[in-house]
Order: sequence, then structure tokens, then C-alpha cells
Amino acid sequence: SHTSSRLSAIDTIMVSNIEEVNLLFQEAISRGEEGIILKDMMAPWEGKRSKGVIKFNEEKTADLIVSWVEEGTGENEGKLGALQLSSVCGELKVKVGTGFSQKQRVDLFSDKIVGEIVEVGYNALITSKSKDTVSLFLPVFKGIRIDKDGANTLEELS
Repeated sequence: SHTSSRLSAIDTIMVSNIEEVNLLFQEAISRGEEGIILKDMMAPWEGKRSKGVIKFNEEKTADLIVSWVEEGTGENEGKLGALQLSSVCGELKVKVGTGFSQKQRVDLFSDKIVGEIVEVGYNALITSKSKDTVSLFLPVFKGIRIDKDGANTLEELS
């Protein structure tokens, strides 16, 4: 790679699905690197935060409020499929359907969990073209926060 006093070329790898992105991210972490940057090849360069660029670094966590409970499908029929969550300010909304054990899918499938605070792991904040709220990229359920009585605001996570 060519290096000058001000610029240096970086390795570029084309990916076609989230599994390939995750693999590259895990490889970067295992090499002791901070993470990777995913860029939409069609997005123009901008000298500021851009919707065409997502930075993947070590997983972050958020404490969010359960808005509603969604029933699963297939093997999870009659059990928890996903939780719809939001920040206390309502500016962040996300549906999380991964990270649950089969026992949790049975135990948490109830409206009683609505209003509870749960911890979610994620990689980045993302905005959707169709919505006026922010969401989380790769959200994973971590657990119920019985020790907390308040959720995060979007500002706290930004």
C-alpha cells in the first residue's frame, strides 16, 4: 500500500451479507484492532457523520423500556418471539428477537414485562429512511435490569 506523509491506503474488502461483516469484525477484534468500518459503495464521501458509513467497534449496551411483546412463529409459536423496546425519550425504537434462551422465551412471554427495563447489546446506532426514530444495529437481549428503574435516553447513547 502507498503511504505519504498525510494519506495512507487501507485494505478494502467487499461484502454481500451481514454474516461476512460479522466475520471481518471478529477477525479485526482478534488481531487487537478496534473494529471495522462498513461503507456503502454508492454513498458519496462526506467529511462528517454519514448514513453511508457504519463504524463497528466493541459491542455497546443500552437499557431500554419494553413497549410490547411479540409472539414467535414456527418453533417459538406460543412463546416470546421479540420485544419492542424504546428509549425513555422515545427517539430510539428497536425490536430485539435474539439472545433469549428457550426458558426465557417461555417465561418472558407475558404482558407483565411491558414497562420493565432490559439491557440490550448492539454495535451501532442507525437511522431508517422510513422512520423518524433511531434504531440499533445487531441488537441482542442481555437481560432484565431489576436493579434499574430508568432507561437510557438517545442522547446518552450517542
